[in-house]
Amino acid sequence: MRTISSYIAPKGMLLRAGDAPAEPLAQRQSRYADFPPLRGIVYP
Repeated sequence: MRTISSYIAPKGMLLRAGDAPAEPLAQRQSRYADFPPLRGIVYP
């Protein structure tokens, strides 16, 4: 049996289709600005 020891439980809640996050886009972009870009994802 394999175990995953690096799992991090999500802290927030997922949004339903059509819902928007409570915080503005600029605030979210600044929070995640230091994340490395992922290969294969085209960012707008």
